[in-house]
Amino acid sequence: MNTPLVVVYDVSEDERRDRVTRSLRPVADRFQQSGWYVPAGTGLTAGRVGVGIAGLLGRGDRLGVWQPCPSCWRTVRWLPDGAWRPAPTLTGRGGWVIHG
Repeated sequence: MNTPLVVVYDVSEDERRDRVTRSLRPVADRFQQSGWYVPAGTGLTAGRVGVGIAGLLGRGDRLGVWQPCPSCWRTVRWLPDGAWRPAPTLTGRGGWVIHG
């Protein structure tokens, strides 16, 4: 599917958390400490990302990977105004800035 992914995790140990970060950094934009946005067009699916990251997790760690279907993605509304806009792009400028 050629839609973006949202990846969030709760990893209790620093070393494992660093491994997850290193695995996502080449393909995703960080939007929160443990939240990543994988843009459309990477060829990745929620299942593939989930399986890849699951091997890095330990007991009690949590992972969520969401990939809306193309139809659902076209109906996404962005806060605060609830208007439809194309998927945002993220740009690193001393922190992440969302451009929509």
